[in-house]
Amino acid sequence: MRQKASLKLCARAGCPVMSKCDSATKRKLTCIEGGEHMGRLGCNCGAIMSSVNCPSENRIHVFSDSEVINALGTDRTKKLWDFYIVDRAYEYWYCTTCRRVHQIKVDSGVCVLRYKPIGKSDDQLGILGVSPDWRELYVITDVELDEAIERDFDTKLAEYLPRVRRRVMLSPDQQTAIVFDSITGIEVDRYVTESGNP
Repeated sequence: MRQKASLKLCARAGCPVMSKCDSATKRKLTCIEGGEHMGRLGCNCGAIMSSVNCPSENRIHVFSDSEVINALGTDRTKKLWDFYIVDRAYEYWYCTTCRRVHQIKVDSGVCVLRYKPIGKSDDQLGILGVSPDWRELYVITDVELDEAIERDFDTKLAEYLPRVRRRVMLSPDQQTAIVFDSITGIEVDRYVTESGNP
């Protein structure tokens, strides 16, 4: 069976509202309790992000290099879909207005980290110039993931990863993330953690 219904907590901390999304088609999102704020998160810039539309332009999926290595180490034929549906401790929200990225702890709905864009560095560091102690993250938008699965539900994780549009390197202290174009290896953006209460 292809379909997997998933229950997700509302993004507002402590909210009892639950939502149900048909994860296979990602087309219908229905609030079980009928809450008006279900699937929404406010950004510091004042914009309201929403996961009500599936796929959502505000949701991104972040996978660490160790997650990918472990998944491929156990099964080189693992499907992208099977890797994606694994429950994770964090969700990531992207504000299309100011480009901030919010890391939300799934079990509490609390924002634990927030990254703000600061633009490209003046030194235009290429990906080969990044220190080896930085971790690579695979960042895929909800829209990109939906398109890949819609094109071919049986897409293998190992086949999809080389097509990821951006490579992100995260500093050891998790304070800086540098975004690189996957093809050219040139820096396209840089993020730093935002001080103050996330």
